[in-house]
Amino acid sequence: MSGTRPGAQSASGATPIVVRPAIGDDLEGVVNVGRTTWQTTYTSILPPELLELFLAKWWTKDANIPAIRGRRTFVADRGGRIVGMASYGTHEGRLIVWKIYVLDEAQGQGVGGRLLEAVYERASEGHDSVYLSFTDGNAAAYDFARSHGYVEDHREAQSGLPDLIWMRHDFADPGPAEGRASGTGEESVGSA
Repeated sequence: MSGTRPGAQSASGATPIVVRPAIGDDLEGVVNVGRTTWQTTYTSILPPELLELFLAKWWTKDANIPAIRGRRTFVADRGGRIVGMASYGTHEGRLIVWKIYVLDEAQGQGVGGRLLEAVYERASEGHDSVYLSFTDGNAAAYDFARSHGYVEDHREAQSGLPDLIWMRHDFADPGPAEGRASGTGEESVGSA
């Protein structure tokens, strides 16, 4: 942690954003971030009935409790309000960032990169690479991944839907793995 507590004012007078492990009290904020960002991002990519199905599957309290209890979720907290989140896990021996979303109001402030760094700090040991995926047509996700050192690994066809694009970041490569801070995984992001 950078010494800034949630709710404290930065030198510029803005409330800083603190990235930290999620706790049970963050559950509602995590779900809100997911539901809000999915509505904004996927309305133009997915049919409405499918968007509702995915929201009901992945963005409920019940769907997010296991990752929070398992300490596999980080949040970006601005004065007690959750403005971003990331969760991760492993699948078939691979480290995967399953979810990473930041509300529009907090984008462009390095929040997504700080969430990735928190995941890397906690979970990268024993892994050479980390993966994330998104639906083709999500240009913001593609640009974000590329800006953080990810390259396209493969595409997964989805019946009647746009492909799922899988991106990979190798930890040995320059990029977000450089300069990993040691500590608790809690970092402060200024709002400048």
